[in-house]
Amino acid sequence: MTSTAAPRSQVRGTVFGYALFALAVLGISGLLAWQVIPEVLEGEMVDPDNYMRLLRVETLLEGGSWYDPTSPRSNAPLGETLHWTRPLDALIALGAIPLLVALPVRTAVYISGLLVSPVLLILICFAVAGVVRDLVGDRFRYYAMIAVLAQLGVVGYAVPGRPDHHPLILLLFVVGLGLGIRMLKDSLTPWKALATGAAFGAGLWVGPEFLVPLALFVATLVLLWTFDGEDTGPKGTWFAIGLVGAVGLALALERPPGDWGAIEYDRLSAVHLWMSGLVLGFFAALRRLEARVGSSAPRRTGVALALGAAAVGAMALTFPSFFGGPTVDVDPTLLSTWLANVEEYQGFPLVATMAGIGYLIAFLGAALAVIPISLWLAARNRTAGTAGGWLLIGLSLSVLVPLSVLRFRFSAYPELLAIAPLMALLAGMHARIAARPTGLGTPLLRAAASAAVITGPLLLGGILVNAGGVSPRVARAAQAVAARQCSVSQVASTLNADPGLGSRSRTILAHLDFGPEILYRTEHRVLGTPYHRNADGILTGRRILRTPVDDETRELISEREIDLILHCPDAPALSPAPGDRAPAPDGAEPPDAPLYRRLETGSVPAWLTRVPLPEGTDGGFLLFEVSLPR
Repeated sequence: MTSTAAPRSQVRGTVFGYALFALAVLGISGLLAWQVIPEVLEGEMVDPDNYMRLLRVETLLEGGSWYDPTSPRSNAPLGETLHWTRPLDALIALGAIPLLVALPVRTAVYISGLLVSPVLLILICFAVAGVVRDLVGDRFRYYAMIAVLAQLGVVGYAVPGRPDHHPLILLLFVVGLGLGIRMLKDSLTPWKALATGAAFGAGLWVGPEFLVPLALFVATLVLLWTFDGEDTGPKGTWFAIGLVGAVGLALALERPPGDWGAIEYDRLSAVHLWMSGLVLGFFAALRRLEARVGSSAPRRTGVALALGAAAVGAMALTFPSFFGGPTVDVDPTLLSTWLANVEEYQGFPLVATMAGIGYLIAFLGAALAVIPISLWLAARNRTAGTAGGWLLIGLSLSVLVPLSVLRFRFSAYPELLAIAPLMALLAGMHARIAARPTGLGTPLLRAAASAAVITGPLLLGGILVNAGGVSPRVARAAQAVAARQCSVSQVASTLNADPGLGSRSRTILAHLDFGPEILYRTEHRVLGTPYHRNADGILTGRRILRTPVDDETRELISEREIDLILHCPDAPALSPAPGDRAPAPDGAEPPDAPLYRRLETGSVPAWLTRVPLPEGTDGGFLLFEVSLPR
């Protein structure tokens, strides 16, 4: 009786503790929305992508096709095919459906979108706690969950009002990591390996960047097989079966049957199913050759290298563009003029300034510090079941930290990976403190040690950033915020007025970051949206606004059936480019000035007419109507 009562009591305590933690995170998220980003409580979203995401879900709930990835009103009049997949749409829709009993579709989807990322953050915390429990011990689960909230890259993606697929990818990453550690830790259990493969397959469904964690996990399995793993071959085979099954199922769910053979690198396609099949073939061959190779590490290394080269060669022969990454098919001009300037695709500033070093420490300092700790723990626990897990973390950190320095969007991965070794470090500190009890000072020392380990890099980085002044990254962010002072929600009333501009659907030329919100708040069409598949719309809009007005400009405006130009003077992508001359001191721009400057000074061509906007509803924009023959 006592033996069963104790586990039940523990389960109740865990459920209560996790529920309390979840409520605390939701409370913090609400406070953040109220005090820091109050606009999200007034119908605004944090990022342009969020409006397009909500619009997709609305369309789905209003009867749109699950299989239709197009945005017919962007890249007008041609339309645009998005590279996003459906898992996050499905989560937002599931959250909205119960609300439809009492609320319209738009409001229900908005509320679900407002909350989805904080909920995913809570689940990430729970998943990290599971990883720490398996590697460090049950006692440090709550410390680990608190540590997640100190990771800037993770929390930045999971604030209220930012329905973004990155928190979902991060959740699947931690779930896959936890399942993989259990798979490596325990003796061969097919369902654990199948579940691990399924988690990685689900991650690929959400986004192709999951290829990086997948490659690191496969590399860890190969290293363990080469030097130490009697059952790693069978585990790898079952893992690959789960991977193939999950990718195949995701492909069937994401695409209609007629599209199953589509070849795309930035969205789940037959390319990724073939790659998964090669992983399965690789591990199946390893398993068949184990008896012949024996336990000799050099012989196993040779076999692994030969089979790996064969798999890579097969991939290169069938889909050579695969190794160019998800953006391999992006227009090179777009890469250099726009995508290279998107913050997520940039790296940390490597200049030796105090602020630059501070940012690096705040985001990646802990991850960099625990790489040797992880590898040491892997060597120390070589005969224990946790060696594989620590090797996986150490190897992943060794790759993902430098990758994050080059591309900021990967920074959340090493932040999450660093938590388990940080908790191992904290466990050692707590053990030393316990070995020398000091009465009331002992809990204070534990609290100080915990605070130092969890928040130390963040605090040190913040101190250096404040001491070093404004960095280029902060300047870019401030410029982007300034651009968002142009409010689409304010000018939408004029754009929607019927009679008036809202009497029919019109094509609007605006800065690409405003495109998704214009689509969300009006029935009008746009050219530019901030997605790499819309190179045509982005570059056409750039050509019209950034160059002097000529016959080609007028032809482009007529071909694209542009009715209105909505211009935000502070839009960062329209700031003076290299080679631009200074603005005219009297405000009268000559005919050879870029069109965007002529819009700002009022010296516009005769076929553009300024549309007066009522005071308080202009949103900081300048609006012009086009009168060119079509």
